[in-house]
Amino acid sequence: MFDNIYNKTLTSEIEHIEFTKAKTDPKNDENKIFINDQEIEVINIIETEGDSNIFQKTALTIKYLLTNGKIYDHNTLRQIKESDIKVLCRTSKEINLIDKELKNHNIKTNKIEESFFKTKEFSEIFYLIKCLDRKQNFQTLNYILTSKIINLPWTLHLSLIEQNEIKHIEEAISNIIYLLENQEITLIKAIDEIISNKNLWLKLAKDLQNTTFTEFAQSKKSYKETLINEKKFEELKNHETSLDFISKIYYEEKNIESLIGTLEDLILNQDIEQYEGKTTTQDCQSIEILTIHKSKGLSFNIVFLISDAQQNDSLVKKSDTFYKFYLNNKIEYDFLKLKENQQFAKNKIFNEEKNIFYVGTTRSRFALFIINKGIIINKMLELAKIKTIDKINLNFNVYNLIKANPFNKLYINDNKKIKLISPPPINKHLFRKEYTHSYTSLASSYNPNYHTNQETRDDEIYDNNAICTEGVLPRGKDIGNILHDIMKDINFSDAKNNFNNFQKINITLIQQKIEHFNSKLNTTKIQEMLTTMIYNILNTKIKFIDARLCDIQKLQKEMEFLIKINTKTYERKSLFKVHNKLDLTLHGGYIKGIIDLIFKINHKVYILDYKTNYLGENLEDYNLTNLTNKMQQEKYDLQYKIYTLGIKEILFKNEEEYKKHFGGVIYLFTRAFQKNIKEQSKTQNGIYSTIPNFKELDLEQIYLQSKY
Repeated sequence: MFDNIYNKTLTSEIEHIEFTKAKTDPKNDENKIFINDQEIEVINIIETEGDSNIFQKTALTIKYLLTNGKIYDHNTLRQIKESDIKVLCRTSKEINLIDKELKNHNIKTNKIEESFFKTKEFSEIFYLIKCLDRKQNFQTLNYILTSKIINLPWTLHLSLIEQNEIKHIEEAISNIIYLLENQEITLIKAIDEIISNKNLWLKLAKDLQNTTFTEFAQSKKSYKETLINEKKFEELKNHETSLDFISKIYYEEKNIESLIGTLEDLILNQDIEQYEGKTTTQDCQSIEILTIHKSKGLSFNIVFLISDAQQNDSLVKKSDTFYKFYLNNKIEYDFLKLKENQQFAKNKIFNEEKNIFYVGTTRSRFALFIINKGIIINKMLELAKIKTIDKINLNFNVYNLIKANPFNKLYINDNKKIKLISPPPINKHLFRKEYTHSYTSLASSYNPNYHTNQETRDDEIYDNNAICTEGVLPRGKDIGNILHDIMKDINFSDAKNNFNNFQKINITLIQQKIEHFNSKLNTTKIQEMLTTMIYNILNTKIKFIDARLCDIQKLQKEMEFLIKINTKTYERKSLFKVHNKLDLTLHGGYIKGIIDLIFKINHKVYILDYKTNYLGENLEDYNLTNLTNKMQQEKYDLQYKIYTLGIKEILFKNEEEYKKHFGGVIYLFTRAFQKNIKEQSKTQNGIYSTIPNFKELDLEQIYLQSKY
């Protein structure tokens, strides 16, 4: 393969690498791999099939190897283990995609990614910080202006340089530097002023009197808003993590020059552990996923190689700020990105990719699986002329294997540690022949009069009205849906900012959610009231956990669970008899639940649910007595016991673990959070909390209690 790739392709002299064939190590000659007791090839290509999910196919292949595969290791034939398999990826995007699919198949993973300070998002902030140091003399400003963080069009940027207009931007930043040096603003505020404050750019447009710049300024969006609109949540996470990280160091260093020095040390891999405080240990019962770069010099039994699997049709990307290439055996940079230099830049990138491909394909001892997705892998395999080489399986298709030989029973790891790991999404087709019941259907079964009174019909799950009285949100199901959807997507830590910053960060998200469910409700007043309510929810200290929701680090939103209803179990028979009388067939079925929020704090796991029920206009209407009555009236006690049962069956094996690690259940009646947050923190009105008795967490017991 590499004789073809290196020796039979054109390369500039300075980059030319002569590939010399070498004999294999004799000790590896017996490294054989078997599937269904049949030896397979050591190099296997996994092809995409139309629009099918290649990551799903790859995850399924790994699962099949774990259940039906063996290797001949040290003269012994043994089952393939998780620790035998490594997945090597080109970028963090591929790492996250394959990680998600493996977890969907109940395969435990261990992701090893580049530290966030090596991400593009960190680099952009770092170069922006250099602009805030007067001694740097705006050396990095040109890079920042055309990067995603500001996104000044390239042609406009060139025009400003030619007309010597960049000085106006430098003056505007100098004013921000002055405020920062005099401690009138924080570092984060200074960064935000440059990348997100539209008024700054509108003022510059007024000074420049440039039509194109004015159009840019008028359409300028904050960096966070851009990432959210483009659904680039991984980049958003990197950006926010970088800001938090840099802010902490700045607090210690006290000035920009010292901050830059510390960050440069980190980039050079000095003192990393001091700030990150993290070490990674390999779990022998997990699939390790890492970048190709991190695999250098390492050897693994079985390797799955995933290159850049994005839909790129060219090696050169529009987001690249310059071309880098070799010309006449000298390295050149083209910041104008001239067309005549594009092919040279492609050649430079491709030669770098050859070396990365070499690293990825030479790590395995027993077998290599190459996922043929993306322009880079496709081109490499084409140059390698794999069709002319023996002992390469050109189309390893796991679906054909499954048809011939189904999965063997998986070895199930009984993990004793309590971890907040989301269960895999529910495959609806899996349960077509069975019956799935939600909490609402069970509540209505137990109580024939459930949701029949007018007060309840005006509540969270019934029809809407758009009447918005002074300080009170409209009633109806849409307000409930809107709130739940916002809480699912919003970043809780945003509420650590003051209200104005919180509103600025999240107003677009809130507007989009309202518009999605009911455009009639998308008024400025309702937007303001919802924003205030959510900010108060996240900022109110809940005495039951002695913390605010915005302080929580470990959480899982919209967590799904299934409880299998086993009619053969004697203790639960009476429950099913009653359901039969109600003309509900539950045998062989499931109870399904989706919990609004699971979180972990102070070494305990908690369940939290949001309720938009209307109990009155005043805060006092949401006192504990009224909440308790509402909980019983709406059968929410049934709901939280089913939720806790679902969590118990996922996380806790026995009563001892339950008592040690489960903190309890919290119901937030959100309409209590529309006004004074100080009063709310004091009274705790609108907050219902409890810890269900472990012995009550059984379907039979839950049913018996619900009858009375």
